[in-house]
Amino acid sequence: MMAEMLSYLDSKSSAWVLEDTGSSSYPDENFAREIMQLFSIGLYKLNIDGTKRLDNSGNPIMSYDNYFIQNFARAWTGFTRQEERSNIEMVYWDDLNRLDPMNLIGK
Repeated sequence: MMAEMLSYLDSKSSAWVLEDTGSSSYPDENFAREIMQLFSIGLYKLNIDGTKRLDNSGNPIMSYDNYFIQNFARAWTGFTRQEERSNIEMVYWDDLNRLDPMNLIGK
């Protein structure tokens, strides 16, 4: 399951952790980084010919910074598995419901 591999399954928001445990925490940023870097805009801004855009000092210009990652990670919290059903999951997937969309709860 993608949520397990990209580690946003059961990721909790900072507000939920603070209210629940009284401690500080940050949502897992792995999936946010994967989306930004691999599936969307990439790490660097590009010219029309695909070469990296450079600033006045000749350094590549980043497409995003950690501020964007932190905010995007906040949107990927609260996803859990759906409850198991007494049909195919119990036979093939060790009682884990891998067929239905994930459940979104306020965490």
